[in-house]
Amino acid sequence: MKIAVLGGGFNPPHMGHLLICRQVLSFTGNREVWFLPYFQHPWDKQSIDCKHRLKMCKLMSSGNIKTFDLEIETRKKNYTFETVVELVKKYPQHDFSWVIGSDLWPEFLTWEKAHEMLKKIKVLVFPRAGYPVINLQQNVSTISNKLTNTTDISSEKIREMVRQGLPVDGLVTKAVGDYIKQNKLYLA
Repeated sequence: MKIAVLGGGFNPPHMGHLLICRQVLSFTGNREVWFLPYFQHPWDKQSIDCKHRLKMCKLMSSGNIKTFDLEIETRKKNYTFETVVELVKKYPQHDFSWVIGSDLWPEFLTWEKAHEMLKKIKVLVFPRAGYPVINLQQNVSTISNKLTNTTDISSEKIREMVRQGLPVDGLVTKAVGDYIKQNKLYLA
């Protein structure tokens, strides 16, 4: 089965992530999209505990949008390449694509073992406003459907809004918004 993997912090996961998933399913041959939250960012980027990020991803999952805890299971910082190796090894029956935003594409080739990663998995670059997709490599493609919609919703903005006591309705699902409130996330 063709599966697209959307890895990241999901701190918190938001409607922009769902928009990407739905369009990957609509405009590519992928049959599922998997959220794959990391345990800890390899460059020490601060995130709330992975159990909360994993739970919020699961709250957003439904149908052919699923959540997997492959990186969290390792209980260590992983580079994307390490995750890809484990993913391909654990699920050899699937044909994977790794989804990144076009804002990350210019730095992608500086990632740890990026060229080796491209030998193991396809990379699907999702367009983001203000970040043109140029200089694609072999085994890299982009969604170029004229009906593609982009957004500038960001986890960083949502965290700041929560800190300031502002509503985040419409930026996260109701279940994720309720979870943030119940667990008093992002307040400090």
